[in-house]
Amino acid sequence: MRENKYLFRHIIGNLFGRINNKKVINFEDSNFNTVENCNFGTQENHRQININNGIYIEKYIYGSSINQDTSNDEQIFFVPQIRNMKCCGRDNELWDLKDRLLKNKIQVITGLPGVGKSRLALKYAIDNKQHYKLVAWIKCSSKEEILKSFLELAKYLKLGYENKTVDTIIQEVIFKVLDTERVLLIFDDAIDYKMIYDYLPIEYDNMLSIIITSKNSNWNELTPPMKINPFDEETAIDFLLERTQLEDREWAKIVGNLLGNLPIALVQAASYIEYNKIGFRDYVELYNKYKMDVLESGEPSKDYEYTIKSVGQIGLDAISKENNLSKNLMYIFAFLSPDSLPRRIVENKITILEEVLDTNVDILNLNNALANLNKYSLIELSKSNISIHCLIIESIKAILRDTNENNETMLLALKLFCNIFPNNFLDEVKIIDSFSLISHFEALVDNITIYGDCLQEKRLIAELLYKGAIAFKLLLQTEKAMSYAQKAYDIFNHYGDSENNHLNMASVLLAGIMIELGEDDKAQDIYLGTLDRLRADNDERNVSIILNNIANLFKKRGDYFQAIIYLKKSLKELEKFDDMEKSKITILCNICDLETKSGQYEEARSHIDEAISLAEKIYTKKSLHYSKAINNKAVLLSSLGEHNEEYNLYMEAISIDESFYPKSHKELLVKKINLGICLLNLNEIDQLENLIDKIEPLVIKHYGTENKLYADTLELKAYIALKRKREDKYIININEAYHLRKKLYEPMHPIIIDSEFNLAIAHEKVGNKGDAIQNYKEAIKKYKDIYGNNSKLTIEKTRIVIDALIDLEEYSDAINFCKELLSSSSSTFGEKSIEVSWCYMKMGYIYYKSSNYNKALDKLNKAHTINKSNKGRNNAIITENLFLIYKTLGDNGNIIKAMEYLGKAFHESLELDNEHIELKMFVENEYYNFTTEYSNYTGEVVSRLDRKRMSQVLKDINLITYNIGDTLIIDARKNKS
Repeated sequence: MRENKYLFRHIIGNLFGRINNKKVINFEDSNFNTVENCNFGTQENHRQININNGIYIEKYIYGSSINQDTSNDEQIFFVPQIRNMKCCGRDNELWDLKDRLLKNKIQVITGLPGVGKSRLALKYAIDNKQHYKLVAWIKCSSKEEILKSFLELAKYLKLGYENKTVDTIIQEVIFKVLDTERVLLIFDDAIDYKMIYDYLPIEYDNMLSIIITSKNSNWNELTPPMKINPFDEETAIDFLLERTQLEDREWAKIVGNLLGNLPIALVQAASYIEYNKIGFRDYVELYNKYKMDVLESGEPSKDYEYTIKSVGQIGLDAISKENNLSKNLMYIFAFLSPDSLPRRIVENKITILEEVLDTNVDILNLNNALANLNKYSLIELSKSNISIHCLIIESIKAILRDTNENNETMLLALKLFCNIFPNNFLDEVKIIDSFSLISHFEALVDNITIYGDCLQEKRLIAELLYKGAIAFKLLLQTEKAMSYAQKAYDIFNHYGDSENNHLNMASVLLAGIMIELGEDDKAQDIYLGTLDRLRADNDERNVSIILNNIANLFKKRGDYFQAIIYLKKSLKELEKFDDMEKSKITILCNICDLETKSGQYEEARSHIDEAISLAEKIYTKKSLHYSKAINNKAVLLSSLGEHNEEYNLYMEAISIDESFYPKSHKELLVKKINLGICLLNLNEIDQLENLIDKIEPLVIKHYGTENKLYADTLELKAYIALKRKREDKYIININEAYHLRKKLYEPMHPIIIDSEFNLAIAHEKVGNKGDAIQNYKEAIKKYKDIYGNNSKLTIEKTRIVIDALIDLEEYSDAINFCKELLSSSSSTFGEKSIEVSWCYMKMGYIYYKSSNYNKALDKLNKAHTINKSNKGRNNAIITENLFLIYKTLGDNGNIIKAMEYLGKAFHESLELDNEHIELKMFVENEYYNFTTEYSNYTGEVVSRLDRKRMSQVLKDINLITYNIGDTLIIDARKNKS
């Protein structure tokens, strides 16, 4: 007998209990009578016993006579017999377990039911049995199983049963363990620490190793557990191929993924495939149709004591005894997806859970219920998520079908999700929650489709479908949104709706999705039908929504002015109600967007500032509504050339969106492309290029190359190429963007026209004169057709065309465009406006370049007269105009008059700021050169100027001047350089 350094609680606990109660254990040699009256304490305080007394008791009991025939040299290997251990597929885990046991002699293996915990422990025992004198396997799924295992082990050890209580037999088994060097005890399928507490030693030495397997992950008070997961994909494939002797890796992979790579399921699948002589593909087809029925069919596997379905039943039975809330939660989870369910959503919906389950729920009993499910490995619980293996889900559903409880429990999940998902596009909190639950929504709908024929709550199903369609539309998964919205519409339409509320909401949603999918005519019919129903029901509150959506229809067609009319009607309807401010934000943002596109900048600024103020007030500055509003203002500022503020707003909006959306979400990518345009205007080309390098792969991966996002990306790449002086790449990318947009939009859509205009600019820059002129003319004609001659946008674009034609020396076309522009500018802005003076200046310049000096002087003088009288005096325009007059007079030989206008131009240039430094220096240098060449006229001009300021300017351009009395002398022969 070796000297033992550890005690088993079962011996001490039972001995102290027996002594205290004066009951004698029936050993063959009952030496307990000699210590029967010793007061060692009760079972409750035996842990405080002094260690010397403990060793004394251990040695005293060990002196009892034990009937044993096994010699000390004989190896005892008491474990289950399982075939095919070579297919274990756990080499890495085996090494990990062995390493852990070297450091800590007690290890707990945890994981899902059927993940292979017992097989791992058994494989370790088989592979390492040479290191142990005794290996014993104790089944621990219940107290009865523990006792049964000890009795079987006693029989294996030939200890004898005669005249012995169960406790006595267990103690004799433990004595045998104590008397053996190098022992491995395996406690298999322990429910928790409490169940096997009495059979664990108080202290350990290197002679005893213990492995515990358990579905329960809560063992930290004993030792940090070793969790094992389902097989990885390659291991599952290899396992299936070896077990079935088939060779189709691709279909083996599909089988593995279908079963979540759970070993017990792979074993059952392999058994079915072997027994029925079929292939992996056949099995996949059968499983997709019959699910758990096919998994449970075929020849039972001898490798596992349980099947997936029985594991689910055992778990349900256990939790039902302990916590009814756990059972109800598990029933709800069974109709969801195996994907992670955010724990915060469950915890934040306690009020909804109470309503759905018709029971009291608080955070404490909710946490207890989740912990209970985790204890039996029906779920995997972390601080942030709840996860369920796909086969646990299938097993619970199969059990519910067998007990005819599936409809009742499915209804719980249906009610819960109807309360969690958003009713509309304004409920931001619910929208964010729905994004996290989208896969669970799809799973629930699939289950309703398959198993919910008997559900009477058809309108509730339609409500869920409607709300899911909202979430998918926001996630830009338009095809799925369309499918769910159509189903919701059909159900509401079929089963009726006393007040038409649900039908109207579904109609509006369906039509909006149809617009995105290009079914504009169908959408318009639905909108008009809904509008008629609303007016018939006197439902004025929802009229504004329909009007807003009709506006979106016109926007898509490119009819921005008609869209604005409908939006303003919508806004007017909203103003009848005090509680519609959330909807007002959306409509104000939409109006601003269209007003910006059509050049109505002042109106756009007023509307977007109101939207921003409301979004901040109602949703805060961290909301998606606020992000949308400031993004629209940034677009407006881009048109106004206020690029620094524009940049700051885009950065703020992107920061908000990144906290809500995945990085591939279209809304986020659109804002980043807008930021790219801003960076281009700020000439931050390196930063722009870095941004596009990140955006382009996301666009291609998630949306392909046939969409607006990719066209916008191509255009930005073109401008990067231009800045890098790679003109060939510039024209290629601009051309690709244009032709892609032609596929996506109608010929007269404003986006197509803008793209054609950009293509014209590109042709001009690379010297393709003919193509440039043709594209300019076609684009400007379309602008006039859409917006009219007098619109600000048409006027703005016409100016660009005139400048381009002048650069291309197409003076005849340029003068014709100027005449048309003069007429429209006079009508729009007034005859004395800066816009009209611009036309006169350009006409004067064109006539000057054409050597028609008289006409040039006439137009330039008209421009100068308007400029001088205009309240918004612009020194730069005046200076430029005076300088043109000077050039015209000079080239026409009128030197004195030219000198007079050059002096005026010089005087105006003194007021120019740094933004116009080039014009300033050009005029001043010209003045210096002219006065030097025509010195006879210098005195007359200089005498009219502020001599002190004149002196300073001339010094700035390195001329030496002398002030002698009232005379300023310029030494034109010398300069400081």
